[in-house]
Amino acid sequence: YMENFYALPFRKKDINGKSFNLDNYKGKYVLFDFWGTWCNPCIKLLPHIAAIHRQYTDLQIVSIALEMDEKGVEQIPIYIEKYGMNWINIAELQNDKNIINRQYNISSYPTTILVDPTGKIIHRGGSSEMAKLDKKLKEVFSK
Repeated sequence: YMENFYALPFRKKDINGKSFNLDNYKGKYVLFDFWGTWCNPCIKLLPHIAAIHRQYTDLQIVSIALEMDEKGVEQIPIYIEKYGMNWINIAELQNDKNIINRQYNISSYPTTILVDPTGKIIHRGGSSEMAKLDKKLKEVFSK
């Protein structure tokens, strides 16, 4: 799922058991952050994602953590607390079927995907493309 493709709709429970449905965010910009507690570049990126969250209040952020096991999942609240990740957080286990990580073909971490209000992917990149993402956000939110 690359730029200019439509984002795959999905439903998932977040780590608090609340249901998340991508279809409910039509008309909004949504930023996915695919990460994991085992991934140092991902953790380095969290303050940047938190800064984006503070700057663009109309942007819905969804962090999707891919974890090897339940121990990894149990670490997530620590990061949420530490980095102020007060947005939607979803955890997936690597060997679950039907995971969003697989549906979106995520092979390197972190990967950020920005979806526009029509559901189209307008940015996809790793931590080296953060400047590109920042530029894209500035562009769409200054209209």
